[in-house]
Amino acid sequence: MNMETTDINQMIPQIMDALRNFGLTEHSIWRYHHNLYLSISKYYHSRRATQYSAEIMADYISMVEEKFRNGEIKRDRYCTLLKAADRMSEFYTTGKIQWTCRLRGSKFKLNDYFEELLEQFLSSTSYHANTKGDVTWAIRKYLAFLEAQGHDDLVNISIKDIQLFLISCSHHLKYGSLSNVRGYIKSFHIYLQKTGRLYFDCEKVFSQPIVRETKIFPYITYDELDKILNQINRTTNIGKRDFAIIILAIHTGLRAVDIVNLKLRDIDWKTGEIHIVQQKT
Repeated sequence: MNMETTDINQMIPQIMDALRNFGLTEHSIWRYHHNLYLSISKYYHSRRATQYSAEIMADYISMVEEKFRNGEIKRDRYCTLLKAADRMSEFYTTGKIQWTCRLRGSKFKLNDYFEELLEQFLSSTSYHANTKGDVTWAIRKYLAFLEAQGHDDLVNISIKDIQLFLISCSHHLKYGSLSNVRGYIKSFHIYLQKTGRLYFDCEKVFSQPIVRETKIFPYITYDELDKILNQINRTTNIGKRDFAIIILAIHTGLRAVDIVNLKLRDIDWKTGEIHIVQQKT
């Protein structure tokens, strides 16, 4: 790059413009700028430097890695900080950035047979580079699981092995990740069947629905309820309205949408009843 653009504070806005070309929203651009690249700028400032330096960038990456090892930052934060550093180095070197995932070594070591099988499968696909990394991770994880179960090849694997793998994944993967892993493993098994390496039908095990976990919010205590109600100014019309809405919700359990749509004709004042016709299916 030209020497005029090696100033960190000038490079960051140019990187933001490059990210806009990928179709990122302004909100996403703002998050990238404030959560990731300002961290790099602050580190340079702490080193009393403004010009890009490969040495300082290496020190920054080491600092991020140390924070991750010490438990000061979570994995997601760790990965995004490293990716931002990679993009800045790429932009400095080439004057542009490409939307790719940071490559990392796998902890799933495979025997020669499974390594070759994985390579053949990947060469038969046309996944995007980013997706290919996810697929590789999932298949490696699966094959490493089979090895741990005592399988050095595909000769004796069964539907039970697939079920056990998916169950083991469900213990530490969230719904979306588990669904993706299952899809990748399904594609892998379709490939194995088409190439004559497996002969049993595993469609049923992959067609079982994955139950999404539903977050259950804690209930409000009486003390918390009193604090909420005490914040309402009941000397005003709006305050009286808000108080009535909250009291109604507390004592009837009506949803917000039902209260909003409530009409005077829905209230039977003589019997003390409220008639609601729910549109929820």
